[in-house]
Order: sequence, then structure tokens, then C-alpha cells
Amino acid sequence: MWGHLDAAEYKHVVLGLILLKYISDAFNELYEKLAEDEYADPEARRRRLIQSREYILPPPGCTLVTFPE
Repeated sequence: MWGHLDAAEYKHVVLGLILLKYISDAFNELYEKLAEDEYADPEARRRRLIQSREYILPPPGCTLVTFPE
């Protein structure tokens, strides 16, 4: 079915699969760690930024953007 596979070639296949498994596990671990972080939710981050900043409104009649005529 598969035919004969030399041990040297089989080694490359197995090492590639082990590397792929390691990368997958490391990614999942980091993803779970970041998902637990309170700053992970972009909507919550936006609300905190809005609440933590003081906004200064320009005086009435002030034009911030002018367009050439």
C-alpha cells in the first residue's frame, strides 16, 4: 500500500509531526493565557479608554477642519 519507506526518510516525517504538535500546543497555551486577560476583549478595552480619558470640547463656532473653496 505505502511501499517501503527508508528509516532516514521516516525520521523526517516523524520529526516534522513532533514539531507541528509542539507549535500547536504552544499556540494553544498562549491563546488561553491571552483569553483570560481582562484586556483581551476589544469592547471592554474601548469602554475603559473612554472612561479613563478627559475630553476637551472645542468652543462653539470653532472649525477644526477647513476645506479649501
